[in-house]
Parts: sequence; structure tokens; C-alpha cells
Amino acid sequence: MRVLRLFRAVGLAFSIAVATVLAAAAGELSGPITGLDARIHSVTSGGYWSDDDNEGFFRAVVAAEGVETTSHNLYLQWLAVDLDKGTYAVLSTSSVDEVNADRADGGVIAVAMDAAAEFGTLRLVVTVTRPRTEVKTRYTLTADGVIGAYRLTMAK
Repeated sequence: MRVLRLFRAVGLAFSIAVATVLAAAAGELSGPITGLDARIHSVTSGGYWSDDDNEGFFRAVVAAEGVETTSHNLYLQWLAVDLDKGTYAVLSTSSVDEVNADRADGGVIAVAMDAAAEFGTLRLVVTVTRPRTEVKTRYTLTADGVIGAYRLTMAK
């Protein structure tokens, strides 16, 4: 039952996000969207986690740095959902240093959900593209209910 309520909450959050983006496209920026850090390049949300005290979903945030030579940094967040209040809170943010350090000469990071993820986990495909050579390196990032912990492996 808690999982069903959580999925409803995540669905509601997605609907609100879509409505906010549509309003922004129409020139009606308001609410939390106006306070977003301008360096945020992309956000991918999904998955499900739970521990003894909380439950929620994951969010991968790609932030850009630089103008002429752009490079990205990847962060993974654990968001808790308070179903009674209908609110979200960031419990933990981890810099994915293995990817961020790997693109020392600049690099663009793209993140996509992996459809093969099991329930209760997050699985992302992370692609780092070097701007000068267009060489791509792919990783698989997985996380579960352990707050702040993830696994990163080279994709096959």
C-alpha cells in the first residue's frame, strides 16, 4: 500500500513538473522553478528506495560549468516523500566523483534510465562525451535504499 501511495506521489510530482515546464514555455515562470540554479543542465528522476525511517525516489542532476569549454558534473540525490504532507525533501546528495574526475579535459554527461532496473533500485546509463575527440565512455550507475551509496561500473 505504501508503494502504491508513493507511485501516486511520484506521478503527481511528474505532472506538476510537466505543468511547470509548460507554464515556463508560455512565459509564466513562478514558484520553485525561478529559484533553480542556472548551472543545472538536466535532471533525471525515478526509481524507488526505502529504509527503516523513509521512502522515496532518486534524482540524477547534471550541472554545467564553463562557457567556451563546457564540462558537466553528475550528482545523485535521495529524495524522501512525506505522503501525509505531500512534500519532498533531499536527504542526501553524492557527487559521482568517478565520472566527474574522468572528464578532466571537459566532457558532456548524458543520463538515461535503464529499463532493466529491478524494483527498489535505480539503474542509470551514464554517457560521458569528450568534446574535442567525441570519444564516448559509458557507465552503469546503480543505487538502492542505502542512503548516499551507489555503484558505478563500465557499461558493456
